[in-house]
Amino acid sequence: FRRRFKLKVGMSPHQYFLQVKIEKAKELLLYTDTEIKDIAVQVGFPDPYYFSRVFKEREGIAPGQFRGTKHAG
Repeated sequence: FRRRFKLKVGMSPHQYFLQVKIEKAKELLLYTDTEIKDIAVQVGFPDPYYFSRVFKEREGIAPGQFRGTKHAG
């Protein structure tokens, strides 16, 4: 499954799932006033520090900074 998934999507199922969670978090950061720790839990990261680390690694900016700059995409 993993091999076929990666061929089709271009990344492993785990990496894809992380990307989906980060995209949902970006929506919540932009369009709600929900606290970052609560967004982390909503998208499936029980530890807000781990969420922030993964978000920054993938987006190049911390979640609070992302929200503050109101990125459009």
